[in-house]
Amino acid sequence: MHSATDSTSQRHDPVLNAFLEFLARDITSHPERLQAVDTALLARIDTLTRGIDIDLDQPLAGDDE
Repeated sequence: MHSATDSTSQRHDPVLNAFLEFLARDITSHPERLQAVDTALLARIDTLTRGIDIDLDQPLAGDDE
């Protein structure tokens, strides 16, 4: 089973958990639907996010939640 927790409060997110469970079931039932990420898309993502530093443990600002 998959579990999503908020790293600062350790609360379970039932919506995210339900989504992750849906993904797990779908991947198990239909592995043929999986596709590799295109290298051009990865290069574009890298270009757009280069130099951006984030702290995944930092809580979101009030207007970001």
